[in-house]
Amino acid sequence: MSDLKITGYVDRWSARPGETLTFFISTAASHYRSSIVRLIHGDPNPSGPGFKVEQIDGLLVGDHEGRLQTIATGSCVVLPGLPPIEDATFFLRFQPTLLPHRSEQCLLSLPVSTGGALGVTLSADGRLNLRRRTSGGQEWDVLSSTDFSLTSGEWYQLVLVVKRGVVDLQLAPRAFALTPAKLSAAFPNEPESKPDEYTTILLGASALDPHHRSWRSSDCFNGKIDTPILFDRALGDEELALLMQRGPDAPVATTAIGAWDFVAESGGTCVPNRLGRRFDGWTLNRPMRLIPGFSFSGDEMNPAHAPAEFNAVHLHEDDLADCGWEPSHRLKIPDGLRSGVYALRLEAEGFFDHIPFAIRPAKGEATAEIAFLMPTVSYQAYANKLLSTDVLPPGVAPLAIDDPQPHFTAYCQQNRIRSLYDCHDDGSGIAMATMRRPMLNNVRPDSRNIFVDGAHELSADLYLLDWLEAKGFAYDVVTDHDLDREGADSLASYRCILSGTHHEYWTGAMLDGLSEYTDNGGRFIYLSGNGLYWVTAISDDGSMIEIRRDHGTRAWSTERGAGHLSLSGEQGGIWAWRGRAPQRFVGVGFAAQGFDKGRPDQRTELSKDPRVSFIFDGIESELIGDFPNLVSAWGAAGFEVDKADPALGTPPHALVVASATGFTDSYQFVVEEAPAMQSLYGGSIFPGVRADMVFYETPNGGAVFSTGSISWCSCLSYNNYDNNVAQLTENVLRRFISPDAFALFDKH
Repeated sequence: MSDLKITGYVDRWSARPGETLTFFISTAASHYRSSIVRLIHGDPNPSGPGFKVEQIDGLLVGDHEGRLQTIATGSCVVLPGLPPIEDATFFLRFQPTLLPHRSEQCLLSLPVSTGGALGVTLSADGRLNLRRRTSGGQEWDVLSSTDFSLTSGEWYQLVLVVKRGVVDLQLAPRAFALTPAKLSAAFPNEPESKPDEYTTILLGASALDPHHRSWRSSDCFNGKIDTPILFDRALGDEELALLMQRGPDAPVATTAIGAWDFVAESGGTCVPNRLGRRFDGWTLNRPMRLIPGFSFSGDEMNPAHAPAEFNAVHLHEDDLADCGWEPSHRLKIPDGLRSGVYALRLEAEGFFDHIPFAIRPAKGEATAEIAFLMPTVSYQAYANKLLSTDVLPPGVAPLAIDDPQPHFTAYCQQNRIRSLYDCHDDGSGIAMATMRRPMLNNVRPDSRNIFVDGAHELSADLYLLDWLEAKGFAYDVVTDHDLDREGADSLASYRCILSGTHHEYWTGAMLDGLSEYTDNGGRFIYLSGNGLYWVTAISDDGSMIEIRRDHGTRAWSTERGAGHLSLSGEQGGIWAWRGRAPQRFVGVGFAAQGFDKGRPDQRTELSKDPRVSFIFDGIESELIGDFPNLVSAWGAAGFEVDKADPALGTPPHALVVASATGFTDSYQFVVEEAPAMQSLYGGSIFPGVRADMVFYETPNGGAVFSTGSISWCSCLSYNNYDNNVAQLTENVLRRFISPDAFALFDKH
């Protein structure tokens, strides 16, 4: 089926009994049916257990009238509550990043007291236009235009002067070789025009119109805007010359009524007026902040140390913070419903969709010794991933090249909802992702990865939950967002925590919480590859996440100087570059990735150490996982793999009990550890391309066990759950939930 008949999203990742979740549904169908299910296994691969859910009676079961809700993308800056614009001067710096373009882009919309609005736009071919729109009109009339096109990626300064029905515009490129320009035009007073009591200026859009519970911006600008300044008078020629020469440092700037600051309060939507609390602005759809601006020198890379050099915002026509849909259903979590991963199941015209969420036990009332740490931050990062197979090295083919779920992909493309692995239309990387939108690829129980035609993220994590069910292990669920918000308290009730299969994106608070948990005697089983990797921030309301791909193996690269997260102000990139490599927390860290067959783990001599005898109880083979899996065709180690490294923090008493080597050259060593580019980093020759299985004890009777492979859990169901990957995992889990403390090993 090629069309997505119904979809939706939920307002939060988890809830406890008594708390309420709100769902937002869109369908073109006249009616649809809903129910609540507990997710057990999602991957429909016939080699596995198949799709498994448990129907929950009495919760949101019913037929409903359909309603189509659309998605409006595009960011802008709104400067409301200003006095009516009569005589005025507006100054800003800007850098277009998508020229030429398919349509006109509006840089500035300025309502005037004589009626209508003045606009500064960029035509499809890049010419700068001075336009006017009459009151109540929809079309902009061209007053004047440059006879040349602006250059994408170049900085410009612009000043607009309005005086007695005449508007003058000066444009000065920063590059001395480019042509300056002056435009001038008269605009008559509209008959019977009545000035509004207040004026709203838009930067990066021509208009805002209501859209569901939010706004739709029109004619969005793709590019950066820096240092907007408004004067409530027309500046003279000398003042203008100084303003164009010195910008916000010109003495006349102190006489302005508004000078807006994109560095201060960057974690939210407010754009404060640094000349006073009046006339504060706000952003629609969370454009990128804390980025190099017009005056960026490169001498300082931290916006907190040189805010004037980072006083810019990067607007995109495909930014999105909140679909703003009308609520469709509310679910109050009843008492007695077991903790687990659930979904609102939707059906319309024969099409099914599942909106996942977690139910936690009542506060302080853990129902199991085990908790699954649901990687909701990583889910949000990967949601709607449209990354092309073009990113693969020449000659390296993935196992799957046909899109396994074109209906998901088509919906994402049509609505311009993308992942943190994709780029904006102007080629810059997408650094922020919201959960207030449909999250399809990688966040649905039956989602499949285009590179390997196997499960990934949520659908792969259900391999683990299905195995826990099959083996009779009771478990609760805690999400990344819970861990970030509550710290170690969210884990403290559990003897053992299980990671997800690709637990990649972590906040500092999450790392702190995990470290405190294991230091206090908790046991952590890391069943992931490429985990604890990207520095991530979460917005105060929990809806947005943000990264900057400043280092590491990456799908795109952050602009130089734009390495700090606007939500938190901290340095982005990978945690290893901040001295918090995953080896410090789980003993292993990212070593390589590949998109063909994986490999089995080979036991080492250290696996004979009495400290780890429990791991291999009942296992005779020296090879672990030497059989087919559901993700990368073969082997317990594959897709992305991790290795131990004492230099990066693997504890000195850690034991590498098994390693997987002999990968193909599809597997390449991670770039962050490669000192120079050369041809000897492939899996067939380079020893750093390996997966290490590691165990070590932690203080107060705790321990950590790590498999270092995304593919590990995809082996669990092989041969009806009777295999040595399943046996080894069960051995470790049973020992980790035992009340018997681990003795802290002293290597000396």
